[in-house]
Amino acid sequence: MSDFRPPIPEPLKRELRQEAYFGCVICGCPIIEYHHINQYHLVKCHEKTNIVILCPEHHHRANCGEIYKEMVLEYKKNPYNKNNDYVGKEFILKKYNDLKFLIGSMEYYKTPIILRIDKEVLIWVKEDINGIALFNAKFYNKDNKMLAVIRDNEWRAFRSAKLWDVVYSPGHLVIRDKKGSIFMELNTLGEKILLRANMMYNNYEVKMMPQSTAFGRRILKNGGVANCLVGIQVFSKNNENYIIK
Repeated sequence: MSDFRPPIPEPLKRELRQEAYFGCVICGCPIIEYHHINQYHLVKCHEKTNIVILCPEHHHRANCGEIYKEMVLEYKKNPYNKNNDYVGKEFILKKYNDLKFLIGSMEYYKTPIILRIDKEVLIWVKEDINGIALFNAKFYNKDNKMLAVIRDNEWRAFRSAKLWDVVYSPGHLVIRDKKGSIFMELNTLGEKILLRANMMYNNYEVKMMPQSTAFGRRILKNGGVANCLVGIQVFSKNNENYIIK
């Protein structure tokens, strides 16, 4: 008899994440696993009504039977993040002086303000009293509504933004605002912190993609900024102006 167990289809996983507002249905943690309420070896299929997303701790406790089936079903109907304004998680960075930030194919080192549109600072880095890097970013839509934020190494994606998908594992975050569109991706592992995002403010967009940084008719590629106060400054009313200083 074969023990082959097919993987849960990716579209079904996404539907389950959306159903749970992108976090464990019990505690809201975005580090998740997929739990079969009635065990797979009994049902031999993957059905949305029989699967729920749980964090590793609650998954283990459910598998052990401490969190019983009826309780899991109740949480599936009313997941934790349904009543929360955001899903989010803190992450850990190394010392400020040891890190480089690779954003839009540009490398930034010891540059406190990486991106500013008009007077609004959108991406910046500072250090705490122990020299640890604290990363910050604000993600707006064209109406200056905040969709997501990073505050001192803690990211939050807001429920009001009605995002299409949020996937997080330690050190790697991907947010999609619609099918086939990566709104923001952050990788915090290693000596280089990687960010790709469409940064928007005052209806002015700076596209920070893996291949380039583009704004107005300007394209920056494969460059570097070090020991500067400001990496990129743009002005929404004048697409031609930018400063790297």
